[in-house]
Amino acid sequence: MRDEEEQATYLREVLEIFEAEGVDGAFVYMFALGNYPHRPDDPGRDLDMASPGIVKVYDDGRWEPKAAFGAVAEVYGRI
Repeated sequence: MRDEEEQATYLREVLEIFEAEGVDGAFVYMFALGNYPHRPDDPGRDLDMASPGIVKVYDDGRWEPKAAFGAVAEVYGRI
C-alpha cells in the first residue's frame, strides 16, 4: 500500500530533532531513484513505493514531488 505520508513524517521528525539539537544542516540522501518508476495505474509494478527518493519518477522520465519533498521544504523553510 502506498503511503507517502509515512516517509514525510519520518523526514520531518528527524530534521526537527536535528534543528532542536543545533545541527546546521543535513543532507536528504535521495532526490530521485530513476530506476524505480512510479506506475500509478499498475500498483503491482509501482517500484517507487520502495524508493527513498523525495520525488517520484515516471517511466518517461518526468518527476513530481512526493509528500516528503514538501516536508523537507517545510522544515528548511523555517530555518
